[in-house]
Amino acid sequence: MNGDGKTELLKGVLNLLPNPVFIKNSDHVWIEVNDALCRFGGRPRESLIGHTDYDFFPKDQADLFREVDNGVLETRAGSVNTVQFTNADGEVRWVESSKSCFEDAAGNVFIVGVLTDVTERILRETALEEARETALNAAKSKTEFLANMSHEIRTPMNGVLGMSQVLRRTALNEEQVEIVDMIERSGEALLTVINDILDFSKIEAGKLTIDAEPFSLSTVLDDVAALLGSGANEKGIELITDISRDVPDELVGDAGRIRQILTNLVGNAIKFTTEGHILVRITGSGENGYAHLAITVDDTGIGIPEDKLETVFHQFEQADASTTRRFGGTGLGLSICRSLVEAMAGQIDVTSTFGVGSTFRVELTLPIADDEPRLFLEPVERADLSHVRALVIDDISLNCRISASQLALYGIRSDHETDPRQGLRRLAEAHNRREPYDLLVLDYQMPDIDGLRVARMIRSKPAFNRLKIVVVSSVDSQDVKAAFLKAGVNDFLIKPLLSGALGKAVSGVIGSTRRPAPVTAPKPVPPVAPAPPPGGRILIAEDNEVNQRVIAGLLEGAGYELHFAANGKIAVDLFRQNAYALVLMDVSMPVMDGMAATRVIRDFEATGGRPPTPVIAVTAHAMTEERREFLSRGADAVLTKPLDKAELLETVRTWTGRTARQVA
Repeated sequence: MNGDGKTELLKGVLNLLPNPVFIKNSDHVWIEVNDALCRFGGRPRESLIGHTDYDFFPKDQADLFREVDNGVLETRAGSVNTVQFTNADGEVRWVESSKSCFEDAAGNVFIVGVLTDVTERILRETALEEARETALNAAKSKTEFLANMSHEIRTPMNGVLGMSQVLRRTALNEEQVEIVDMIERSGEALLTVINDILDFSKIEAGKLTIDAEPFSLSTVLDDVAALLGSGANEKGIELITDISRDVPDELVGDAGRIRQILTNLVGNAIKFTTEGHILVRITGSGENGYAHLAITVDDTGIGIPEDKLETVFHQFEQADASTTRRFGGTGLGLSICRSLVEAMAGQIDVTSTFGVGSTFRVELTLPIADDEPRLFLEPVERADLSHVRALVIDDISLNCRISASQLALYGIRSDHETDPRQGLRRLAEAHNRREPYDLLVLDYQMPDIDGLRVARMIRSKPAFNRLKIVVVSSVDSQDVKAAFLKAGVNDFLIKPLLSGALGKAVSGVIGSTRRPAPVTAPKPVPPVAPAPPPGGRILIAEDNEVNQRVIAGLLEGAGYELHFAANGKIAVDLFRQNAYALVLMDVSMPVMDGMAATRVIRDFEATGGRPPTPVIAVTAHAMTEERREFLSRGADAVLTKPLDKAELLETVRTWTGRTARQVA
């Protein structure tokens, strides 16, 4: 076939292609194009053949095309670029230009370019990116809005809950005490809702952070038990905690988030359980520097219908979603738990039988804090009580097994009975065999015959004078405790038992030789206000008059001289005039905000030679990022509104004590 025949064949092949195609030689001259390219550019073939890019395009664009072509010629590798072209209708279109290189039999080198109109794709991608940016901005705005709303709600809530604590210290009759209780419970419920919404907003905005710090797993569990135990006791249900001895206690992770997960799961279990028990069990092992944990929260509550199990972790979902549902809540708690667990690379799931109960299971893997972890409840110096025989009487067999496990850590051999009458028979039989028990661990609330009656029956028999009795009660009442002590028991513990509490109590009573003297009633010990430390002046910067009264009421009788400032500027002026042991600095104030005032105070200290004064930021902003910001800008600690009296007093005493030591 001659040259003309080859050219015609090439033209025919090119014209079969739907996309615009062009061919250039090594001198960058266009030698062939197809009909599709002519239609796209609105130019006849004759006006294109024999020309270069500089004849059609602006110099800067032609320079770019020449650079790409040279790269293809040098490397013999293909190239794909997205550029803009103006088509025959004058529309600016996005075009993907794919170029490759080939060589004919005579050694001539050519560049083949294929153009693909990708305008629609680019427009879709641009629209998606704009939508994504809009969504991110909306999420950011929502997070900021919720944070501001949290601040606005927490500020008056500080007044409500703070003044209720002050009111509780006044002379109240029984009805008034009940009203104060209702105010505090309602306020705390509102704070729970606020915290859930804040966490949810952070998760949506992608701002959920997980810290990694050494912590004690048993302490976290104790905190949850101490916080929620009274709520379980008020409902007459047992809250039982148990950690396997194989679980390392010192770990690295976010203790606050793990505490939040446990608090949510146990709180839900208490809410949906009317009788029976709740068991929080942690099992697992340490291996290769990591602890593999399985945390289960098992309850005997109402359970979850099978068709709801897949949705309980969804946002705003509840097993009972009717408007007349018996149980409140935002429907965010379990969703937040799932997000927290997944952020820690763990798993959470649930099994349940409707009307019988539910089991939530969390699996986490966390680094061990040291190479030789201390095992849970493995005391460094533990009394050897292997000579002691114990009997556990508790109507819940699970409690019996856990008590036996804790006693075994001290070498104590134990038996157990769930029927108190059978337990009494067992005590008598052991005495008759001349193999008496040395210790009795006795539950209080049991059916048919309670622990107090059992204790009185035992102490009425001289044969059991040497028997040590430790009572565990879910009723935290001074009257009940006094009745047991009067009956002659050796120790009285409140459920849920914290880590090692039973072992420590048993070790104490077994080591003692005398039986405690009966008492008629406990004598209340009046609180003793600490003596004011040297320079016990506190500057309180707070613009809200109600909050000023709250702080004054909470610190009343603690021995401090209080100075108040209604804004940051006044606080700075007072600070320059007086030496203070501590500054409580509200963050949001008019004229000069708390952080600006703190910065001025720090500058004054640096230039004036005055020792640094502790500045405690007091804020209704509860987000972790905001707390970190306050600390980075000069605050020594952060207190979140609404203020808790115990936390406020502990913080003030700690930091004023440091100031006193510096002065000394």
